[in-house]
Amino acid sequence: MEDMNSLPTIDQSNYYNQLNNNNTKMDDLFRQMFPDLSVPHEFVFQMLQFLNETKVNARILPRVIRGVNNILIGTGRGQVIVHVCKENMNVSIRETDEEMKSKT
Repeated sequence: MEDMNSLPTIDQSNYYNQLNNNNTKMDDLFRQMFPDLSVPHEFVFQMLQFLNETKVNARILPRVIRGVNNILIGTGRGQVIVHVCKENMNVSIRETDEEMKSKT
């Protein structure tokens, strides 16, 4: 008799079929939730998985994304630096000015 509190065991021979079904369902769910999203849904799902696995504070991601965007709409050159000191994190953005010629 099976324990009713235990999770079902995934048959290893059927693992890839189950994974494919789950990914299809996840993709359908993301399409319904974010119909106009231009980012491939699997990237969003992967990001959520990484955040869940690593327990990294998700508040850092918008700052990094905004930093990259600010550089791209500015000079197009620079650095987005994530400083980590134990549990504390900070994001700094250093945009590089365009090179100037020494002679005019």
